[in-house]
Amino acid sequence: MDTALALDGIDELLRGFMVRSRSKVRSDRLRTVQVRTTDGPGSWHLTITREPLSVSTEEPPEPADLTLTGPARQLYLLLWNRLTVEQVERSGRSEQTEPAEQAGQVEVSGDRDLLDLWRDTAAIG
Repeated sequence: MDTALALDGIDELLRGFMVRSRSKVRSDRLRTVQVRTTDGPGSWHLTITREPLSVSTEEPPEPADLTLTGPARQLYLLLWNRLTVEQVERSGRSEQTEPAEQAGQVEVSGDRDLLDLWRDTAAIG
């Protein structure tokens, strides 16, 4: 999958599907996720509350609870629940001398419990 297609797929998922009222991505307390691509112009800030997901392409001044940074293709597969975070982190570990973005690795920083919330509730259906 090329980068432009992956970027479009991430944007469609986050700003097209996950913001709808029937989306199940919810939290009893305010949670934030920042998704940043390393190989294209893509950045999304997700605000998770009891209401439908809110998504902005603006970078907020405060850090997110969870930040996912990596190649668009890997982020696309992770966010669409096609790969687990362990798979996208592992995919870059075979070439330790390469930068993470060239090796296809996703960097995860912050509250990893949000990955479980995403995996369990982010579904299209």
